[in-house]
Amino acid sequence: MNSNWPKRICAIAVVSMAGTGALDVVAAERTGPPSPTESSDAMALLRDRSGKEIVEVRCKDCHEQGKDGAPRIGDQAAWIPRLKNGLDVTVRSAIHGHGKMPARGGMAEFTDTEIRRAIVYMFHADPAAK
Repeated sequence: MNSNWPKRICAIAVVSMAGTGALDVVAAERTGPPSPTESSDAMALLRDRSGKEIVEVRCKDCHEQGKDGAPRIGDQAAWIPRLKNGLDVTVRSAIHGHGKMPARGGMAEFTDTEIRRAIVYMFHADPAAK
């Protein structure tokens, strides 16, 4: 590495561009290491969110009211037929898109784990709790 370089890249984070479903890679240039606050902020961006968080961000837009035949949140009778071949099959369907639902619900940054958590959350959620 060239020691004459005035700056070096110290941190890289994947950032969701609000509401677009797009991802951007951000590299921070600095003369020293990132501060503890910056490091923890970057790690927070990279952690998997809970099923409830994912549902609140996107899934509720269709699943709250059952738009276009989407199984409603907490309606186990509607979810059971979709889960008859197993959770893995349902998760794959959500990842690749199904019917009018786009792949990953239109949110490319959702991880497979987050999609799985969202489905499990919607199956078990209390439909009366809002």
